[in-house]
Amino acid sequence: MSTGPVDEETVESYVQQFEQEMNDLDGFSATRTTTVTIDGETHNSTAKVWVRPGTGEQRAETLAPSERAGDLLVRTTNASWNYDVSENRAHRLDVSNSDLPTTNGFGYLLDDLVERSNVSYAGTEDLDGKTVHRIEFTPTDTALAGGNLTVWVDAETRFPVKLHQTVDTEELTLSTTIRYEDVELNPGIDDDRFTFDPPANATVEETDLPPMERYDSLDALRANVSTTVPTPDLPDGFELDRAVLTHLDDGDSLSMTFTNETATVTVGKLDAGVYGNVTLDGGESVAVGETTGTYRTYAEVGSVQWTCEEHRYSVGGSLSKAALLDLAESIACE
Repeated sequence: MSTGPVDEETVESYVQQFEQEMNDLDGFSATRTTTVTIDGETHNSTAKVWVRPGTGEQRAETLAPSERAGDLLVRTTNASWNYDVSENRAHRLDVSNSDLPTTNGFGYLLDDLVERSNVSYAGTEDLDGKTVHRIEFTPTDTALAGGNLTVWVDAETRFPVKLHQTVDTEELTLSTTIRYEDVELNPGIDDDRFTFDPPANATVEETDLPPMERYDSLDALRANVSTTVPTPDLPDGFELDRAVLTHLDDGDSLSMTFTNETATVTVGKLDAGVYGNVTLDGGESVAVGETTGTYRTYAEVGSVQWTCEEHRYSVGGSLSKAALLDLAESIACE
């Protein structure tokens, strides 16, 4: 492959092949080192990990820093455990009621990343004596929080042995580097690796992820929800990427994400019990139909929020203020 920008057809072919290879893995084990720098302050951690990419099952045993050595993260298909060994405290998050994808396989993530990035091939490099391919991802929508990502893929195994991500906004400067060493593919991981029984004397906390339903079309969304669905008058080229309905104790939360080749727009609707007494103070007052809303910006992303009787609505994205206000106006109080 020649260096430089990669055409869409080549990217799609590579992603399909990579996704198939990674998600067909029975599993892998590795030593993972993570370096995070936030506004000049750096934190390092190292863990031994066992992962089944196709299912999202994972076990991570912290090796460093020393004060966290022995801490555990165990993810199954329906729950996630975090165990703090120094505090003898365990937390279990139950995700069995969620209809969202549970896999965190590399192929799944890469497929999602490619859809919102320009991809460039930077050639081969030597990394600790091994030949690796360097691939760079730049968001097509510069307002997306993901930032720029560089991935180094082992030329022999096609495993992503290093990832480096940078985010640089007015509010935040962040860089994250993840390095996989001592990688073993298909090591035959025992099922017991992905189970966790807290010590008998441990403090155990449990949280249930609220029931969530994911829809990939507006027709399916409207056919299966009891609430009315906002219909924004979007610019040409935008299509629904996903819609998520979350059932909370105090009401429902609906979030829809629309994308085109370069931008992302989100539309939200909350029942009154969900937003409670949270006000819309702190932004610029704007007119939305016959009501008053609030316009805010953060990291180049604008948002408009407004309240109509028993619901609060929002639109947000990297569009201009005028375009977001037009979207809000097209929804108004439905």
